[in-house]
Amino acid sequence: MNTKNSSHILIFIGALVVIVLLLGTIFAFRSGQFSGKSPYSQSLPSPSQKSYNANPSDASDAQMDQDGQNIDNSLNNLDQDVAGVDQAMSDQAVDLSQ
Repeated sequence: MNTKNSSHILIFIGALVVIVLLLGTIFAFRSGQFSGKSPYSQSLPSPSQKSYNANPSDASDAQMDQDGQNIDNSLNNLDQDVAGVDQAMSDQAVDLSQ
């Protein structure tokens, strides 16, 4: 009978621990300690969106060169945006001493 009582006590203590953890979690969420925002997030500049109006009736060499330059500029801007995203997603050292 001694082992039966000790198993009931262990079950009771386990249930009590689970209840305390649940109540602590509920209290922490309600008090605003878990706001859902990461303290490590960085604000990134929004990507620039430029539109180029190509004139389909103008097929001169100068216009073709200008269109090619506009495409090159757009691709360079895209490369910069991708580099910014890569940098933001790279692992960074975090000060855990707080």
